[in-house]
Amino acid sequence: MGHFVNREPVRIQLEGSEEWIAIKPKLSVVERGQLMDAIMETGPGKFDQESVDFRFYVGRFNAFLLKLAIVDWYLLDEQGQPVPFSKGRIDDLDQDDPLVDSVLGEIAARNPFGTRATKTG
Repeated sequence: MGHFVNREPVRIQLEGSEEWIAIKPKLSVVERGQLMDAIMETGPGKFDQESVDFRFYVGRFNAFLLKLAIVDWYLLDEQGQPVPFSKGRIDDLDQDDPLVDSVLGEIAARNPFGTRATKTG
């Protein structure tokens, strides 16, 4: 097992479909941090100077997760024409689509988002 994240894309494809979405096999430590930064914010507490308020933007999670993980695709439009991959088009994906839903599930399975304590000393 290496110390670095594998960068060989993984294709997610539904059975019987020619369409696919390629994702990073795992997010790096920096990418996971970017995801947390995108959905979390801290600020001064409302009640006193010593407290801190945390704000979580849960609705942003799937959008940022897809943006960080998707690296390519072969998707067709309503007329059956290929839609060129671009990071900007990721925002237009329908998360209720079976392929997109499958991609989200695969990303989550490959990147458990629990907090880990770090050993010191």
